[in-house]
Amino acid sequence: MIAKFGLRQKDLVPILKTESIVSEVLSGQRKLTVNHIARLAEFFHISPAAFFESV
Repeated sequence: MIAKFGLRQKDLVPILKTESIVSEVLSGQRKLTVNHIARLAEFFHISPAAFFESV
């Protein structure tokens, strides 16, 4: 997803707070928190619903 926007991992640090959190989220080792989702939705100008899997 981030490559689609021309971003690198370090570009998400201001949103997710630390490089380790960014790395863990992108590798699937950590789930996004509600706060992360809200901040990412605002940054990408999309609905927070985009971060939830549809059933």
